[in-house]
Amino acid sequence: MTTAVSPSLVTTLVQLLLAVLVPLALAVAARIGRRIARALEDKATALLSREERDTLYGAIKVGLRVAQSYGITPEGVRHQIEEKGVDAARRYLGELGLRFDPKFLVDLLHAEYQKQFGAPTS
Repeated sequence: MTTAVSPSLVTTLVQLLLAVLVPLALAVAARIGRRIARALEDKATALLSREERDTLYGAIKVGLRVAQSYGITPEGVRHQIEEKGVDAARRYLGELGLRFDPKFLVDLLHAEYQKQFGAPTS
């Protein structure tokens, strides 16, 4: 004897499961983002002089503002930050004779976004 499961019951169970898992996944991502931001800040503090650190953070904030000026939206935030924000920060730092790995700048921009908006970039 086999018992048939109603498709609507399965659909309801999947929806309930998603309703629980999606907010949980977002909370975990936000927590990880905050930890990464703290780790990057600690690394920058240890390796740079105060003046270089202030310049770097200033460039990151400028880069984020540039990315926002291009119409940052929750969808595609990562792409806009990486494309526009890193380019602006890299050029600004280059004018001051400071060179940083673009991947490091991407991480800092995402950390700054997390700090300002309390949400991880998508």
